[in-house]
Amino acid sequence: MQIVRRSGIGNYGLWNNLFQTPMPEYSGNEIDKSALSNLVIRNINILGKRTSVRLEPAMWHALKDIARRENSTVHKICTAIHFSRTDETSLTAALRVFVMLYYRAAATEDGHARAGHGDFQAMLRRANLNPTMFNSVAAPKDDEPCHDRQADK
Repeated sequence: MQIVRRSGIGNYGLWNNLFQTPMPEYSGNEIDKSALSNLVIRNINILGKRTSVRLEPAMWHALKDIARRENSTVHKICTAIHFSRTDETSLTAALRVFVMLYYRAAATEDGHARAGHGDFQAMLRRANLNPTMFNSVAAPKDDEPCHDRQADK
């Protein structure tokens, strides 16, 4: 098995395997995993001004789903996010964080149980990863925080 490391947000094909959560528009059908890690450029309008945004297809699907759920449009959602972000945060980063927070707020323990979450070994098997590859990895203690590179600056 070859593991490919990518820079940026991550490999959404692997993400989709890990969590087995197809996009809502597909009603449970498989997604073309080869397309999930490629950035897609789309034009959005923020108060009538056109701007280009590069996001993964999974993020575009999520934004469409959120707009549908909120009886809005992707343009209006992006405008709201634009005015909610700080000057130091790019619109693309703000969109990704918004999508994650939106779905995180909607997540319930029952939903996690139905999705099969809570078993790391099972998650690795869904991703076609050999759980024994983690046997030699020295893990920090559960209460040890992750290192924040921003704190170094």
